[in-house]
Amino acid sequence: MAWRATTAGSALAAAVLHLELAPWQISCRTCGRQWTGASPVETCVCQSPDCEVTGTDELTLRWIETDEPDASAERVPESGEACESRSH
Repeated sequence: MAWRATTAGSALAAAVLHLELAPWQISCRTCGRQWTGASPVETCVCQSPDCEVTGTDELTLRWIETDEPDASAERVPESGEACESRSH
């Protein structure tokens, strides 16, 4: 996994990455129908396989949990960012 390779040998080596996957946004090029689905490879209800993913593949960091209360003060999110820090 890329997360383990990226964090190996760093202070984050023991960190665990939890992902919440958003559904794919899909559009049919034949009939124009738009929907969300669990897979980017779907056939439309009009039976057309000519569908495209219309959403984005961006990743939003929602929060960082640390065991050290001071570690959360390293970076302040910019306007519009959804970063929140939680300490245990």
